[in-house]
Amino acid sequence: MLFSTEKVALDTNGVLMHKPQVKNKKIEVNRMEWQLFYSGFMAHSEDEYLTIGNFYTDEATSFKEVGPHGENISYYLIDSVFVEPFSDPYIPNIITPNNDGKNDFFFIEGLKINNWQLSVHNRWGERVYHTNDYRNNWRGEGLSAGVYFYLLRHQEIGVEYNGTLTIVY
Repeated sequence: MLFSTEKVALDTNGVLMHKPQVKNKKIEVNRMEWQLFYSGFMAHSEDEYLTIGNFYTDEATSFKEVGPHGENISYYLIDSVFVEPFSDPYIPNIITPNNDGKNDFFFIEGLKINNWQLSVHNRWGERVYHTNDYRNNWRGEGLSAGVYFYLLRHQEIGVEYNGTLTIVY
């Protein structure tokens, strides 16, 4: 997929002569079921167009022989594409995991897509928590009250946030 400020036209060979920002090189051969391809990308605010297609020459395109007589059959079907505006999440700077139902978890508002990596470090730089798919479910288990440092990152869309987090009991 390519996000761009102008419409993209095919050249005479039918190859899109641009470098796509989102790539899926996985080859699917299941013809009877839908295969979900999910990805995220942060487009620039001036981008107005989304182009989906093959951006590679025949020689650079991977394939599998799947036809009944070993022929190469290539097709894809696009059902839905969702483009959502991205806004910075609200990241709290304190949690109080005392089971009173208020601020018990490090709850980051606005994490609409999956695969956010979260690392939390103590004041000596030691990592005390890490996950590759944060789900707003960390409450500082086993940690003392104090100030910690977090790094929240989404590599697919190239966004990261860091700051301090205070745990108060």
